[in-house]
Amino acid sequence: MKTLILIQILTLTFGQLNSPFICELAWKTALNSKIGGLLEPYENTFKYWTLRAVEFEFEDYGKAILGYFNLAYNALLENRLEDFAEYVGIMLTLMLKVKFSTDISKANLLNIYGGVDWKSIELLNGDVEQLIEHWIKFKPEDAEDLLYNYISTALSLLEKMPSNSIIRVMNTPMLREFSAASLIAVTAASSFFVARRMREEFGGVKYEGYP
Repeated sequence: MKTLILIQILTLTFGQLNSPFICELAWKTALNSKIGGLLEPYENTFKYWTLRAVEFEFEDYGKAILGYFNLAYNALLENRLEDFAEYVGIMLTLMLKVKFSTDISKANLLNIYGGVDWKSIELLNGDVEQLIEHWIKFKPEDAEDLLYNYISTALSLLEKMPSNSIIRVMNTPMLREFSAASLIAVTAASSFFVARRMREEFGGVKYEGYP
Protein backbone atom coordinates (compact mmCIF):
# COMPACT_ATOMS: atom_id res chain seq x y z
CA MET A 1 0.00 0.00 0.00
CA LYS A 2 2.79 2.44 0.93
CA THR A 3 4.60 1.67 -2.35
CA LEU A 4 1.44 2.46 -4.33
CA ILE A 5 0.99 5.75 -2.48
CA LEU A 6 4.60 6.75 -3.14
CA ILE A 7 4.20 6.00 -6.87
CA GLN A 8 1.05 8.13 -6.96
CA ILE A 9 2.85 10.94 -5.14
CA LEU A 10 5.69 10.91 -7.67
CA THR A 11 3.22 10.92 -10.55
CA LEU A 12 1.33 13.87 -9.15
CA THR A 13 4.53 15.72 -8.30
CA PHE A 14 5.73 15.76 -11.90
CA GLY A 15 2.24 16.58 -13.10
CA GLN A 16 1.83 19.68 -10.92
CA LEU A 17 4.41 22.46 -11.11
CA ASN A 18 3.73 23.82 -7.61
CA SER A 19 2.67 20.62 -5.86
CA PRO A 20 6.03 19.77 -4.22
CA PHE A 21 6.28 23.17 -2.53
CA ILE A 22 2.65 23.14 -1.38
CA CYS A 23 3.06 19.61 -0.08
CA GLU A 24 6.26 20.43 1.82
CA LEU A 25 4.91 23.65 3.35
CA ALA A 26 1.64 22.03 4.44
CA TRP A 27 3.50 19.07 5.95
CA LYS A 28 6.06 21.21 7.80
CA THR A 29 3.27 23.40 9.16
CA ALA A 30 1.33 20.38 10.40
CA LEU A 31 4.44 18.90 12.04
CA ASN A 32 5.00 22.13 13.97
CA SER A 33 1.47 22.05 15.39
CA LYS A 34 0.32 20.31 18.56
CA ILE A 35 -0.99 17.36 16.51
CA GLY A 36 2.27 16.85 14.61
CA GLY A 37 3.17 13.70 16.52
CA LEU A 38 -0.16 12.09 15.65
CA LEU A 39 0.41 12.76 11.94
CA GLU A 40 4.00 11.50 11.64
CA PRO A 41 3.08 7.82 11.04
CA TYR A 42 0.74 8.94 8.23
CA GLU A 43 3.14 11.15 6.28
CA ASN A 44 2.55 9.33 2.98
CA THR A 45 -1.23 9.61 3.32
CA PHE A 46 -0.97 13.30 4.22
CA LYS A 47 1.30 14.14 1.29
CA TYR A 48 -0.69 12.08 -1.19
CA TRP A 49 -3.91 13.96 -0.41
CA THR A 50 -2.07 17.27 -0.30
CA LEU A 51 -0.94 16.70 -3.88
CA ARG A 52 -4.39 15.53 -4.93
CA ALA A 53 -6.05 18.57 -3.37
CA VAL A 54 -4.09 20.91 -5.65
CA GLU A 55 -6.51 19.79 -8.39
CA PHE A 56 -9.68 20.37 -6.33
CA GLU A 57 -11.96 23.23 -7.36
CA PHE A 58 -14.65 24.87 -5.19
CA GLU A 59 -16.98 27.81 -5.68
CA ASP A 60 -16.69 28.71 -2.00
CA TYR A 61 -13.25 27.88 -0.60
CA GLY A 62 -14.21 29.18 2.83
CA LYS A 63 -16.98 26.58 3.18
CA ALA A 64 -14.70 23.88 1.76
CA ILE A 65 -11.93 24.64 4.27
CA LEU A 66 -14.47 24.65 7.11
CA GLY A 67 -15.93 21.37 5.86
CA TYR A 68 -12.55 19.63 5.85
CA PHE A 69 -11.74 21.08 9.27
CA ASN A 70 -14.93 19.50 10.64
CA LEU A 71 -14.15 16.18 8.93
CA ALA A 72 -10.64 16.23 10.42
CA TYR A 73 -11.97 17.18 13.86
CA ASN A 74 -14.46 14.30 13.93
CA ALA A 75 -11.91 11.83 12.55
CA LEU A 76 -9.43 12.71 15.31
CA LEU A 77 -12.19 12.61 17.92
CA GLU A 78 -12.92 9.03 16.87
CA ASN A 79 -9.23 8.07 16.58
CA ARG A 80 -9.42 7.55 12.79
CA LEU A 81 -5.91 8.91 12.34
CA GLU A 82 -5.38 8.01 8.69
CA ASP A 83 -8.62 9.80 7.75
CA PHE A 84 -7.49 12.66 9.98
CA ALA A 85 -4.22 12.95 8.05
CA GLU A 86 -6.13 12.99 4.75
CA TYR A 87 -8.54 15.76 5.79
CA VAL A 88 -5.85 17.96 7.38
CA GLY A 89 -3.70 17.63 4.26
CA ILE A 90 -6.57 18.73 2.05
CA MET A 91 -7.54 21.60 4.36
CA LEU A 92 -4.03 23.05 4.52
CA THR A 93 -3.64 22.72 0.75
CA LEU A 94 -6.89 24.54 0.02
CA MET A 95 -5.77 27.36 2.30
CA LEU A 96 -2.66 27.80 0.18
CA LYS A 97 -4.41 27.33 -3.13
CA VAL A 98 -6.99 30.04 -2.47
CA LYS A 99 -4.16 32.60 -2.23
CA PHE A 100 -2.22 31.45 -5.27
CA SER A 101 -4.44 33.59 -7.47
CA THR A 102 -2.58 36.63 -6.14
CA ASP A 103 0.46 38.19 -7.80
CA ILE A 104 2.76 36.96 -5.05
CA SER A 105 5.76 35.21 -6.57
CA LYS A 106 5.87 31.52 -5.67
CA ALA A 107 9.63 31.57 -6.08
CA ASN A 108 9.84 34.21 -3.33
CA LEU A 109 7.65 32.05 -1.10
CA LEU A 110 10.01 29.14 -1.54
CA ASN A 111 13.04 31.23 -0.60
CA ILE A 112 11.40 32.74 2.49
CA TYR A 113 10.04 29.37 3.62
CA GLY A 114 13.57 28.07 4.24
CA GLY A 115 14.23 30.77 6.83
CA VAL A 116 10.98 30.62 8.80
CA ASP A 117 11.45 31.00 12.55
CA TRP A 118 8.74 28.60 13.73
CA LYS A 119 9.12 29.61 17.38
CA SER A 120 8.23 33.21 16.53
CA ILE A 121 4.84 32.31 15.03
CA GLU A 122 1.96 33.72 17.07
CA LEU A 123 -1.45 32.05 17.28
CA LEU A 124 -4.56 34.02 16.42
CA ASN A 125 -7.66 34.53 18.56
CA GLY A 126 -11.15 33.61 17.39
CA ASP A 127 -13.24 30.56 16.67
CA VAL A 128 -12.80 28.33 13.63
CA GLU A 129 -15.22 30.26 11.42
CA GLN A 130 -13.54 33.57 12.29
CA LEU A 131 -10.07 32.23 11.56
CA ILE A 132 -11.15 30.90 8.16
CA GLU A 133 -12.95 34.15 7.32
CA HIS A 134 -9.82 36.08 8.30
CA TRP A 135 -7.73 33.97 5.92
CA ILE A 136 -10.15 34.23 3.01
CA LYS A 137 -10.35 38.03 3.32
CA PHE A 138 -6.66 38.51 4.08
CA LYS A 139 -4.76 40.49 1.43
CA PRO A 140 -0.98 39.93 1.75
CA GLU A 141 1.42 42.77 1.16
CA ASP A 142 4.21 40.51 -0.05
CA ALA A 143 5.39 36.90 -0.06
CA GLU A 144 6.67 37.03 3.52
CA ASP A 145 3.38 38.47 4.75
CA LEU A 146 1.48 35.69 2.97
CA LEU A 147 3.71 32.92 4.30
CA TYR A 148 3.72 33.98 7.94
CA ASN A 149 -0.02 34.62 7.98
CA TYR A 150 -0.65 31.23 6.40
CA ILE A 151 1.43 29.46 9.03
CA SER A 152 -0.13 31.48 11.86
CA THR A 153 -3.71 30.81 10.69
CA ALA A 154 -3.07 27.14 10.00
CA LEU A 155 -1.46 26.55 13.40
CA SER A 156 -4.33 28.41 15.07
CA LEU A 157 -6.84 26.09 13.39
CA LEU A 158 -4.86 22.95 14.26
CA GLU A 159 -4.63 24.16 17.86
CA LYS A 160 -8.39 23.64 18.09
CA MET A 161 -8.20 19.95 17.23
CA PRO A 162 -9.15 17.51 20.06
CA SER A 163 -5.67 16.13 20.70
CA ASN A 164 -6.40 15.13 24.32
CA SER A 165 -6.07 11.34 24.43
CA ILE A 166 -8.76 10.84 27.09
CA ILE A 167 -11.34 12.79 25.10
CA ARG A 168 -10.45 10.81 21.97
CA VAL A 169 -10.75 7.47 23.77
CA MET A 170 -14.17 8.38 25.13
CA ASN A 171 -15.37 9.26 21.62
CA THR A 172 -13.93 6.22 19.84
CA PRO A 173 -16.82 3.72 19.48
CA MET A 174 -15.03 0.45 20.41
CA LEU A 175 -12.72 2.05 22.95
CA ARG A 176 -15.62 3.94 24.52
CA GLU A 177 -17.56 0.73 25.18
CA PHE A 178 -14.39 -0.98 26.46
CA SER A 179 -13.66 1.91 28.83
CA ALA A 180 -17.23 1.90 30.14
CA ALA A 181 -17.11 -1.86 30.71
CA SER A 182 -13.74 -1.54 32.47
CA LEU A 183 -15.09 1.23 34.70
CA ILE A 184 -18.12 -0.89 35.65
CA ALA A 185 -15.88 -3.88 36.39
CA VAL A 186 -13.53 -1.80 38.56
CA THR A 187 -16.47 -0.24 40.43
CA ALA A 188 -18.08 -3.64 41.03
CA ALA A 189 -14.78 -5.12 42.24
CA SER A 190 -14.18 -2.18 44.57
CA SER A 191 -17.68 -2.47 46.03
CA PHE A 192 -17.19 -6.21 46.60
CA PHE A 193 -13.93 -5.77 48.50
CA VAL A 194 -15.29 -2.86 50.56
CA ALA A 195 -18.34 -4.91 51.55
CA ARG A 196 -16.16 -7.93 52.37
CA ARG A 197 -13.87 -5.86 54.58
CA MET A 198 -16.80 -4.37 56.44
CA ARG A 199 -18.21 -7.84 57.11
CA GLU A 200 -14.84 -9.02 58.41
CA GLU A 201 -14.38 -6.01 60.68
CA PHE A 202 -17.93 -5.53 61.92
CA GLY A 203 -19.48 -8.94 61.37
CA GLY A 204 -19.50 -9.76 65.13
CA VAL A 205 -21.38 -6.59 66.08
CA LYS A 206 -25.15 -6.91 66.10
CA TYR A 207 -27.70 -4.18 66.60
CA GLU A 208 -29.95 -5.08 69.48
CA GLY A 209 -32.25 -2.08 69.41
CA TYR A 210 -33.21 0.20 72.28
CA PRO A 211 -33.55 -1.31 75.77
